[in-house]
Amino acid sequence: MKKRNSQYTGNKKGARRERPLGVREEAARARKRKRAGGYYDERVYSQKEYMEMDRDKAVSAKRMRESGDLAKKKNREVVDEVIWRKNKKAGKKKVPAKKRLTVLFIAVVLLFGIGYFCFQYMRVENIAVDGVEGEDAQNVIALSGLVQGTHIFNVDREKAKEQIDAEPYYEYRSIEYDFPNSVVIHVNKRRVSGAFEHNGRYVLIDENGIALGKQNIKTALKVPVLYGLGTVTYEIGYEIRVDDTEKQGFMTALLAALNDSTLAGTIRSVDFTNKNNAVMVNDAGMTIEVGEEKDVADKIKFASKVLERLKKEGKTKGRLDASSKARISYFEEGSDVSKDIIT
Repeated sequence: MKKRNSQYTGNKKGARRERPLGVREEAARARKRKRAGGYYDERVYSQKEYMEMDRDKAVSAKRMRESGDLAKKKNREVVDEVIWRKNKKAGKKKVPAKKRLTVLFIAVVLLFGIGYFCFQYMRVENIAVDGVEGEDAQNVIALSGLVQGTHIFNVDREKAKEQIDAEPYYEYRSIEYDFPNSVVIHVNKRRVSGAFEHNGRYVLIDENGIALGKQNIKTALKVPVLYGLGTVTYEIGYEIRVDDTEKQGFMTALLAALNDSTLAGTIRSVDFTNKNNAVMVNDAGMTIEVGEEKDVADKIKFASKVLERLKKEGKTKGRLDASSKARISYFEEGSDVSKDIIT
């Protein structure tokens, strides 16, 4: 009896043998596929072809299931989000009206208490001044208009600034409140640094050229008298105006340099007639030439050191050429022979 060919699922040893299909079974399977919308034609497929078609169909079905699972997962996430939001909203309990009124009442009482405290206790009891001392401090307090007992919210800073700045010798900076009942007024005091003659009187100025006042007697001056400035206009409390702006700039730079050196209070006059070589004379009669404005601060400091050295040697008169910040030449009184002093 001849054996019918049979198909195997694999080629390895021990692989399971599939029972061969008969003609009727093959035809029945074909009709079944046709009804299911699968592969079908008039010819009869082999066992291997049927297995390949089944495998393709299984792969397609798997992909469809995976796609459906992904869609279901996304739908579940959306549903979970909606449920979470509903639960969260439901978790917010509505505050009873009675409780809301209680909280509101407590808040009103607290605000009233804070307001009463501020009104009763935030008053100026101590007034201090930063920048000046003694009589100047009392003058600043009087100018500010502040008095003890003034409520802190009633302190008029703009008015205090206006009244303090009206006094040329004081420059308003700020007013600060120091908890719980103190106020500090910050000011600068302008320093008389020079003077120039105008209509027989001497106008006092600070290092910035602010006119501070006038004086009649020259001998009472303890600051240098400025000569050679040319035409000068002024108003007390404001910066003077010199026709030659270069001379005005040189003047302020030199006065500031003198204030920062040991020569402050020892210079009796400064002549700006030649703006390329300002000439100073100190109280001992020594003439000091500082040259032009460039490096004037360094030249003033160098000249002050040289003057101290010469004073120790007993030389207080003569002439110093301090027009260079690196070398100073000293001429004894009545002599044209110089002695160079190098830094």
